[in-house]
Parts: sequence; structure tokens; C-alpha cells
Amino acid sequence: MSKSDPPALAVFGDGLVVADADRGLSLKASELTDLLRALRADLASQPATADPAGVSQIADARTVVLGVQVDGAMHTVTAYALDETRSDRGYADGLYDARDLLGALADRVNREGSPYTTDRVRLIAQPRPGQTGEKWPSSIPEPSASDEGGFEKILKGTQAADARRVFTRARQAGAWPVYRDHQGRPFAVTWRYVLPSE
Repeated sequence: MSKSDPPALAVFGDGLVVADADRGLSLKASELTDLLRALRADLASQPATADPAGVSQIADARTVVLGVQVDGAMHTVTAYALDETRSDRGYADGLYDARDLLGALADRVNREGSPYTTDRVRLIAQPRPGQTGEKWPSSIPEPSASDEGGFEKILKGTQAADARRVFTRARQAGAWPVYRDHQGRPFAVTWRYVLPSE
């Protein structure tokens, strides 16, 4: 599942910003510089795993991972229930500031950006014992005998084009169509575009 769920927002050194591996926008050089300066100020001094102070345990909240390149290395900060603890200000202000900055940028990309496409896709398959499905397309690599727990594979060129044409791109696991490999094993299958960093 995690392989089918791309980062909510990814920013690259050439100014390309991609939201959910679905929409893209190019930042001006000055915008990119300002963004990186702000993120480094907000995140560089934070620990890799941040802990909220004075906040009671919140069940089933999301874990947010924020990252920025500092001195040539990616520095990430993981914060559980960051959004849910906003009113309590359980985390350092810099984490909320970075979250707001990136959230606003994601909204802008979804509003102003264009569809993000590439000639590479990530194909993801999960086993669905007992289910029926269509025959696996012969032009697309299928799970091997050792892939009982599922598989993911990056395809390019003709194979990627065939995967986009045949398989449905779905975000929710329950919506994935099912296909049977040559051994008759059923797999739920989806795909997403690959980011430049993958």
C-alpha cells in the first residue's frame, strides 16, 4: 500500500513541485530559494522523530514526515498527530510553520498546476486469495513465484504505456481491479507515476 501512496508533495532542485505524483508546477528560482531557506530554518534543528509536549495520546492520527535537504543531505522530521495537536501547540512552532508552508504549496499545485506524467510508472500488486479476475496482460511483467506477499516494479517505455492503458490507477486498495497471473493467483493491481527521485 505504501508504494502506491506517493508523497503529498515533493520539491526538486530544478523547481519542479509534484503533488501526489498527480499534478506538477514549476517554481521560479527565487520562489525555490525562499522555500528552501524557510524550510531549513524550520526543520534543520528538529530531531528526526519529534515528540509533542503536554499533549495526551491521540489514537489513529496520521504521521507527517517533513524533509528538506541540508548541507547536501536530506533531513527528515517525523511527527505523529502533527495536524491534530495544532490547537495544543504540542510541537515546536517550526514544524507547524513548515507544515503550513508545504500545505499551501500543495494547494497551489493542485489549483494551478498541470497533470504530472512521465514515461515511468510504479506497478503495485497485492495478493487477493479467493478472488476472481481477468487474465494478466502478457506484455506486462507479472509477480514471480516468490512474490506471494505482493510486488512492486518500476516500468518504463512500452511496458509502462501498456500498464497505464490496461490497469486502473486507484488510490484506495478496495478499488484496485484483480488480475490472475499465469499460475492462476489473483492480485489486485494499480499503478502511479514515478517521481524524478525514484
